[in-house]
Amino acid sequence: MASTESATAWLEAAGRHPLLTAAEEVHCGALVRAWQDHPAGPEQAPPAVKRRGLRARDRLITGNLRMVGHVAQRAQHGSGKALALEDALQVGAIGLQRAAEKFDPARGYKFSTYAFWWIRQAISREAEVSSRTIRLPSGFASRVGRLEGVREQLACELGRMPSTGEIAVALDIPVHELLELSRRGQGCLSLDVHYGDDNGHSLADIVAAPSAPDDPQRAELLARIDNLEPDLARLVKMRWGIGGQPARNSKELAALHGVTSHRIHQRLRQAEALLRHNVNCRAAARPVNPGPIPGAAQAVVQPELPWPPTPSPGPGPGAADGRT
Repeated sequence: MASTESATAWLEAAGRHPLLTAAEEVHCGALVRAWQDHPAGPEQAPPAVKRRGLRARDRLITGNLRMVGHVAQRAQHGSGKALALEDALQVGAIGLQRAAEKFDPARGYKFSTYAFWWIRQAISREAEVSSRTIRLPSGFASRVGRLEGVREQLACELGRMPSTGEIAVALDIPVHELLELSRRGQGCLSLDVHYGDDNGHSLADIVAAPSAPDDPQRAELLARIDNLEPDLARLVKMRWGIGGQPARNSKELAALHGVTSHRIHQRLRQAEALLRHNVNCRAAARPVNPGPIPGAAQAVVQPELPWPPTPSPGPGPGAADGRT
């Protein structure tokens, strides 16, 4: 009730200020431009120039406060993202002040035409910012607003919800850019909001707790990984970040184990084959000799080497002359 009374008092006070004539607008605009365009800057301008500029700016503002009330009241009946009337009046007055400082009467248009755009822009941007839990940049928020407007317009014209391709054509942007715009423009929901017809439960009741049991398929996959050879299981967990550790790519794993990326790919493909065929992984997985190519014909059975590979000892002192 008090807020409504304050807005009414603001509108009544704005109506007491007399309107400006066209000549007064040009005169006040010239004084403001002399102050704002001073070579030393508006803050370093001579006191007389600054004083006349401030008076002229205030006269432009007070003579057009009615327009702030008009735009603010229209915004109340516009889109669903409307500010409270008191907030819209304050933000609109800030936009009017900015318009008074930027107005150039030498361009030939009226101040009210110029100020209307600044007032409407200030109110619409503040409505976009205050309607979201996570603030979007002003340029991005305007693109999201345009996307929502085009979607509603196409829905009215087609009689159904438009497809992603139709919206992308209407906005003249690629589909992947439209999807990214839609994803980032999504709002936030409170966990306390009710769902269903009975309104007896909230979203918090259906969100899984951190201590909830794992999915059966995930638990089965983790059990198969644990049944792998220990070194192979550790390599898989390091690759995909299982067990709370960060995921690493093949180059990082190769540098960590002192082998090539191709060798890491071989080991990962071996683990994938074992997991895919659901065999007894601990019994079936055998370390591959890092020297010869796996699967190649060999005359002598090579001994199995540990993973990661370790350098083999050099020849003995009697190897050169063939002595044993």
